[in-house]
Amino acid sequence: MAESLPVHVTVVIPTRNEEAAIVDTIRSIPNDGWCDKLDFLIIDGNSTDRTR
Repeated sequence: MAESLPVHVTVVIPTRNEEAAIVDTIRSIPNDGWCDKLDFLIIDGNSTDRTR
């Protein structure tokens, strides 16, 4: 049987004034072993709240 390659995933999240929701958004991504490496790239669109 062929050995599977490691799976590396980057989740890209564009945001603007998402202070109230950003933590829940990140936590909603399952991290239960379905990939070997999980990264988040959060891009802020000039927020005026504390999203930055």
